[in-house]
Amino acid sequence: MSADDLNHSEDAVRLELDAPLVPLPVLVSAAGTFANLVAEVSRDFLQSSRPVQWTVKLEQGSVVIPTKPQLPETERRALIQAVAEGMAVVEERAERPPYFNDRALVQARALGNLSTDDVPIRVRNGAGAVRLTKATVAHVDQVTGDAQPRIGTVEGKLEAVDIHGRSQFVIWERRTGDRVECLADVEVITLDNLRAALGRRVAVRGRIRATKGGTKRRVDATELRVFPAEEDLPSADDVRGILRAS
Repeated sequence: MSADDLNHSEDAVRLELDAPLVPLPVLVSAAGTFANLVAEVSRDFLQSSRPVQWTVKLEQGSVVIPTKPQLPETERRALIQAVAEGMAVVEERAERPPYFNDRALVQARALGNLSTDDVPIRVRNGAGAVRLTKATVAHVDQVTGDAQPRIGTVEGKLEAVDIHGRSQFVIWERRTGDRVECLADVEVITLDNLRAALGRRVAVRGRIRATKGGTKRRVDATELRVFPAEEDLPSADDVRGILRAS
């Protein structure tokens, strides 16, 4: 396959840094950001947390990184198209593309920030290419802006406590795997409560501050409930014994 054939192949999504000289920090940052972007789109596209193996190749001339997921051909082409078309959407308008969760949009925004007149950045799929500009940054900011706070409950594992100033703690949400910062109402949730909950699965209720896309950023917590550890739950035999006794 010639270089021109590869440029117009729809079997890979390409990150192009089109400059005679590309500063190493820009190259490293762009490549890492792009890798994170395609990983997030892959997760939503496949509806799975299983990692997708991507083949990456670095080419001379303009710095080009063709990227191809190791999937069946039909699925691979659809995923590549989702990445490329999604980037075209966020450059053109303030709209969430299919399969772009908030984490993917954050990476798209970072690529838009890295793209300058000195080092233009393009995302290409076959003959179609989108040149990223600061419009991507502005559009992502509109899509991921804060939604109205609401009262609700977040479940996850409590993994960190910070007692400087007001008591703060961090949970990793069970459903999404997102890191959610929580600010405790110290009149209701004491430091002893937090110590007892550390490392356990908990339900935190309070005012939830989230993006318009639903990614939770912070909970002003007014209630903390700790779920029983698995070893404390009754076994199937225990349950059957309770039912027989009743």
